[in-house]
Amino acid sequence: MIYSFIDLKGNIIYTVFKERDFATNVMQGQWKDTGIAKVFNTAAKSKLGEISYDTFSHYEPSYSVAAAFIATPIFDGLNKIGVLVFQMPIDRVNNVLSGDGGFAKTGDILLVGPDGLLRNDTPRTKENDILLTKFNSSHDLSSLNEGLEVWRDDGFLEVETLLNYHCTRNTIISRISESEVKAPLYEAIYYSLAIGIVIFTLIIFFSFIVSR
Repeated sequence: MIYSFIDLKGNIIYTVFKERDFATNVMQGQWKDTGIAKVFNTAAKSKLGEISYDTFSHYEPSYSVAAAFIATPIFDGLNKIGVLVFQMPIDRVNNVLSGDGGFAKTGDILLVGPDGLLRNDTPRTKENDILLTKFNSSHDLSSLNEGLEVWRDDGFLEVETLLNYHCTRNTIISRISESEVKAPLYEAIYYSLAIGIVIFTLIIFFSFIVSR
């Protein structure tokens, strides 16, 4: 977590890591259209304790690594003196969702942003998927309601749920191939059939012995 202090004129007075945005102005400088500027503009007009948030996007001063921003106004007594901004790198989110290589053989957990782009790097692909890979679905994610919904999509079973954070709509999708889900069932059926065949063979055999 990286944090910065910005005065009410938009000047970045302090930041933990002195990156390219240090000592610049977020209201009129080259970063005026970035996430840090968006949360600053909202927080500068907010009341004590209110939070502003901007979702993950590439942030050039941090070597274009994906980052989200959270901000809140700072007061000295009753006087608002600036804005405290927290920069959240995508690494921790990605490690939680994809750090263990997914689950089972084909299982995956995906975080899809409001733009339809992945917010984590799925281990099922060779490329880096963060903010680059669009999640293709046979149904409209924007129509998803609160709670869990189960879908069949292109050979996968999917469980989807909304993750709304400060008016930003994200979707968490847990998916696994239908063939892997059904594999234990097929194994149980084959096992039952094998036992049935053995029992049937023994019955025929003993019936033949008894009849003689």
